[in-house]
Amino acid sequence: MAEQKPVIPREDYLRLLSLAEDFYRQSRQSDKNIPPEDLVSALVGQTADILAKTSRQDRRARQAEGIAQAKRAGVRFGRPMAPTPQDFPALVQRWQAGEITFRQALSASGLSESTFYRRLRQSRQAQAKAPQGQNLLT
Repeated sequence: MAEQKPVIPREDYLRLLSLAEDFYRQSRQSDKNIPPEDLVSALVGQTADILAKTSRQDRRARQAEGIAQAKRAGVRFGRPMAPTPQDFPALVQRWQAGEITFRQALSASGLSESTFYRRLRQSRQAQAKAPQGQNLLT
């Protein structure tokens, strides 16, 4: 039979036990009567906090396991990349030559401004890494 995981961690159990002992000592040492409802209320509140914390930790651990398993399986997270148009290098050249405006280049590419600049930067970086004489923008 598999060993069952405790409902609450040992350190939290000891914290609850310590709280109960403190209430007991206070009720015995002081002249004032501490109503048992205070002890029950404190223990229930602490127990609820501990169970909620344990539940959050378990959920996060399961979620992390699922994400790691999905990444190993090759699942990509996030929004899919917008496709770069085939004529992007020609659009860039026409824009840089002044044949079309930037807004016309954006409209023809179908990309947002930030994506257009990102693709332009990526293509320039790829061109810088390419062997001499090879122009990736043409």
